[in-house]
Order: sequence, then structure tokens, then C-alpha cells
Amino acid sequence: MEFKLEDWLPMMPMDGPPLPRFLGIYWPWVSKEVELKAGWNTVTYTGGEQTAEEAFASIMDYLIISYHWDADAQEWEQVTADTIMIPGDVYNVKVSQDCVWTF
Repeated sequence: MEFKLEDWLPMMPMDGPPLPRFLGIYWPWVSKEVELKAGWNTVTYTGGEQTAEEAFASIMDYLIISYHWDADAQEWEQVTADTIMIPGDVYNVKVSQDCVWTF
């Protein structure tokens, strides 16, 4: 496994203890599921680092489209199946009906 500098940065205090992200240790109140309403939802992703295909598996039947905020480019980019979902990043998720996204 190859580690990047970002892997060693501490998590934000609201996400977990000041430990490296790759340990995956979160505070108990950091939820691994989000209630989504039909239409657009802005979500801070708190699941593990994984592909969008894996992360969206629980809502694939309802998922219409999703965008990720690229802070470097200062724009929204469309999420594809191979996009790596990063904990703490912000996503806009559009679903066809109310559902619970479990990651």
C-alpha cells in the first residue's frame, strides 16, 4: 500500500480523533448513512475511501447523477463509477426517490 502525504494528515475534529485518515477511526457520532430526499442533496461523505460504484451500491437503483466539488479547479465535476470517494469531501447527489444511502 502506498501512502501519500494527505493520508497522514489528521482528520477534522468533527470527523474523528486527530489521527491519520487511513486508520479509519471516527467518532461514534459520524454516521455511515445519510437520508436522501428525492431530487438534489448536498452531502459530506463520511464513508471509507472507495470507488463511487462501491460507495453508491446501496442507492444504485435510485441514483440519477452525482457531482464532486473539486477545490483545486473550483468547480463541480461529474462522478463516474471509477471516481474515488474521499471522506470529508462534498458531493451533490440526485436521486429519484427518498432513500437511505449506506456506505
